[in-house]
Amino acid sequence: MQFQRPAWDGYLRVNALLADKLLPLLQDDDIIWIHDYHLLPFAHELRKRGVNNRIGFFLHIPFPTPEIFNALPTYDTLLEQLCEYDLLGFQTENDRLAFLDCLSNLTRVTTRSAKSHTACGKAFRTEVYPIGI
Repeated sequence: MQFQRPAWDGYLRVNALLADKLLPLLQDDDIIWIHDYHLLPFAHELRKRGVNNRIGFFLHIPFPTPEIFNALPTYDTLLEQLCEYDLLGFQTENDRLAFLDCLSNLTRVTTRSAKSHTACGKAFRTEVYPIGI
């Protein structure tokens, strides 16, 4: 697989555009739920626009191990952007731990409780929500 900078730039532009479209619709007490890898940077884009609402994210696919994820040229940016969510949901405990392992390779992760962490200057929770059939 080959990394394509124009595709990455387009990915970021789409997330920024969606954030611009959502911004005028938000109320102060709205909780925002984001689903899947298409929108990994979405919380970052909302935070850049001053959104302080609680934002949750659920990943519907397995989270790669550090050996795979950290091979991405933009792995550090993606991990920092994921830390902007208040809650990160994964399908399995292995996926949750793979995310934390990747993050630990990038920066210091402080674990305040079993599933409450601080990294990249942000506080967030990680949880496991097995998907049903």
